[in-house]
Amino acid sequence: MAEPQRSQIAAFYDNQTVFITGITGFLGKVLLAKLMAVAPNVKKVFLLIRGRRGKTAQVRFERDVLTTELFENLMKQYPNLKEKFVVCDGDISKPKLGLSAENTAALEAETSIILHCAATTRFTEPLKQAVELNTLGAQRIMELAKRCPKLLSYIHVSTAYVNCIRGPTQEIREKIYPIPFNPFDMVEKIQAMSQEQADLDTDKIIAPWPNTYTFTKAMTEHILLTERGNLPLAIVRPSIVGCGWVDPVPGWVDSAIGASGLILANGVGALRAMRGASWHVADIIPVDIVSSGILCSAWRTYVQYKEAAAATADQTGAVVDKKGNKLDASRRPPLPVYHYTSSVKNPVTWGWIRDITSGFFTRHPPKKRVGKPGTMFVPNPIAHAAANAAFHFAPAALLDAQRVATGKKARMLKATYILHKAIKTIGFFPNNQWFYANDNVDLLLDEMSEEDKKLFRIDVRELNWELYLIVYSEGLRKYLLKEGPMSDDDIGPRLRLRISGDDIGTGIGPGP
Repeated sequence: MAEPQRSQIAAFYDNQTVFITGITGFLGKVLLAKLMAVAPNVKKVFLLIRGRRGKTAQVRFERDVLTTELFENLMKQYPNLKEKFVVCDGDISKPKLGLSAENTAALEAETSIILHCAATTRFTEPLKQAVELNTLGAQRIMELAKRCPKLLSYIHVSTAYVNCIRGPTQEIREKIYPIPFNPFDMVEKIQAMSQEQADLDTDKIIAPWPNTYTFTKAMTEHILLTERGNLPLAIVRPSIVGCGWVDPVPGWVDSAIGASGLILANGVGALRAMRGASWHVADIIPVDIVSSGILCSAWRTYVQYKEAAAATADQTGAVVDKKGNKLDASRRPPLPVYHYTSSVKNPVTWGWIRDITSGFFTRHPPKKRVGKPGTMFVPNPIAHAAANAAFHFAPAALLDAQRVATGKKARMLKATYILHKAIKTIGFFPNNQWFYANDNVDLLLDEMSEEDKKLFRIDVRELNWELYLIVYSEGLRKYLLKEGPMSDDDIGPRLRLRISGDDIGTGIGPGP
């Protein structure tokens, strides 16, 4: 019997030196775990980490990354895995990435693959800081990439919402759309402003983008497009990143940002009214689809640029590839962009997400619940303001009055203000919807072998939303509420088998 063919994508990483940024973030942790699981023969992995709060970069890596559940089995299976990691104390917001001369020299001489995930994803990040981290930080990575003679592939992680200013009636393609200003001039203008002036003018500067995150990410893409030269660069745009789907750990999540925060606030009964429309498509994508997508996109980028480099001129003088396809001689190939999104291939609505997760938390109420699950989506701003006052602030004020009357400290109004502020920052997204084309991802899937597809589950059409949302809810309960895993008696043995088996990754989800 013939041995199964090894994944060509996993083999691509053999004996390569990979440089990864953003490793202490949610996506970064899953990406590193996936890379080491599928490509343990990677030669070396440089990790850019910033020391903070009295902890060195090495300490942060060992305490915040290696101790997570993602790496438990990996460390047992490959006891010498740590020897492949080289932690570089640095900071993307600093000149030359804040790296030592020794680390800089090693990175430039050895790096063959760059996966740039580091960014500030805070929607409320001050504009000057967001530019420094997201835009100038990406430029600094690109400057380093240009000094890496062994570079084979370079991925910049952006966001699908760089194009959130485009209307819901059109399908957003995997390309870089024009923006109404010169990004280089804009960066220079913002850098020249005082912190106070930038804070005052932020809303005017970033309009029509809703926050500094999407604004700076959009600006960054244009700068990379202009400055990339001959770098083997591609851009990966995920939508709203959700918990783990099938690997390394189903349901794994480490923070309450984005969709996780909304689902959790709904589940504990803290979020009663939300600005938005329940029928709008919620473009959520599991974190492991994104991490696998980054690794697959890096491989395809290498293949594309290798073919372009081997292109020759035909009899008319046009530049063609090996298949005879004409290529743009000044940009060979065009900058690839990959949408890892669900809105077109396997849509699900905010209302469906609310109903499935509310049902889970109703059947299995968390110990830290403050009310009954079930968020009301209110599209009208005036109606939402009234609902917010009636369902959030009025009950909080009443509870505080009761607490004060019994000699306790008032705290409910303060907690409600904090929740309101957090939810307000993401309210733009449930109140709108977008549809992202996945043509390049489809082409990537066409080029993947069957073994590749088993190892890298990037086809969102395989996702069963109902099972995924149950896994998501259990993950929030276990990892964020710290209430421990549920027993088979709690969740049901038949459903447990479906969640732990292949069914979680099969079948089209129910959709809206």
